[in-house]
Amino acid sequence: MYIKLPTLGSIINNNEYQFEIAPSATNQILNIIRYKKLNSIAIPAFLCEQVHLIINISNIKFDLYDLDENFNPKLEDKHLDCDCLFLCEFFGFPISSDEKIE
Repeated sequence: MYIKLPTLGSIINNNEYQFEIAPSATNQILNIIRYKKLNSIAIPAFLCEQVHLIINISNIKFDLYDLDENFNPKLEDKHLDCDCLFLCEFFGFPISSDEKIE
C-alpha cells in the first residue's frame, strides 16, 4: 500500500484530523494511522523516538525491519504483509530498487 502524505497546509483546518501534539510530521503519521484505520505497520528500527512513540500510542501491531549498510530496508514477508510499509530515505540516500518494494 502506498500512502501519499498530505501537506501540512491541507490538514491544519481539516476537522478529520486530531491534533494531540503540535502540527508536525510525527503528528501527520498519527493522523494517517487513525484516518486510514491501519491495523499493522512495518517501520525501520532506525527511526527517531517520536515516531516510535506515536506508533506505540496508536495501539496497532508493528514490525520493525533492519537496514543494510547503505540504509536500504531489509524486508521479510512479515513486513510486506502489514497494512502499511513505512519507508524512509536516510541522510538523503535514495532507497535502492528492490523487487519486494516494487
